[in-house]
Amino acid sequence: MKKIILFICMFLFITPLFTSYPLQTIAAISGNPEAKMKDSIKSYNLIRSALLKNEPTGTFDTSEVSYKQVGSLIQKVVRENPEILYFDSAMTWSNGKIDFSYTAPISTINKNKAVLTKEVDKLLAKIIKPGFTDFDKVKAIHDYLVTTVAYDQKNYQKNTIPADSYTAYGALIKKVAICDGYTKATQLLLNRLGIENFYVDGYGNGGPHAWNLIKLKNQYYFMDSTWDDPISDVKGTVGYKYFLISSDQLRKGKSIASLTTSAR
Repeated sequence: MKKIILFICMFLFITPLFTSYPLQTIAAISGNPEAKMKDSIKSYNLIRSALLKNEPTGTFDTSEVSYKQVGSLIQKVVRENPEILYFDSAMTWSNGKIDFSYTAPISTINKNKAVLTKEVDKLLAKIIKPGFTDFDKVKAIHDYLVTTVAYDQKNYQKNTIPADSYTAYGALIKKVAICDGYTKATQLLLNRLGIENFYVDGYGNGGPHAWNLIKLKNQYYFMDSTWDDPISDVKGTVGYKYFLISSDQLRKGKSIASLTTSAR
């Protein structure tokens, strides 16, 4: 029985493994398992179910996907489901078995996930008011993250970023995150509100970066709450330079001249 080890840590999710696309095609290729992987839906759901339950093992359908190819499917599941916390790597076997490893004990993951779920319910009840349009809801989420979350600059500079900073838990509970945490917190909150959105990655300022693509009134816009949040927080100040902008606007920004976008 053959096996393959996949080191799929959160940082590696923002490496450029796929071709870059203009804005109008991102929506057609991102975040839709039915459209993108119609031949792998069963395996997608099996992997998703196992990871959402923090299971140490899972399975995939060998008639749908090879054990050599299932790594990209695992990546996709984690990228599209921000409720999955602390996934680190996987070992896949040719008989359809997957061994998952996490960066935290299962007891800690279960505890933090419960705390996160409770906080999301509480937060949305607080910031989303009756009569809000989808635009109002997106803005409320953007403003909340910019004003309450601090970029984990200290650990970023030391190359000691903790697992929490890559997650929605880090952003919403610990109030400290890097771009992954901001993006996944946005993704989690928008998912809960039923607003179509996608996790997008690429390059900015010469390094890997992540942000969101959001659909409003049949149009797609980019939103980058990380870059609207200055490293040195100014209380009560919210930036909107990267709030619901087009791909051209995104690329024209001085600090993101080298940015390319990709979606999987």
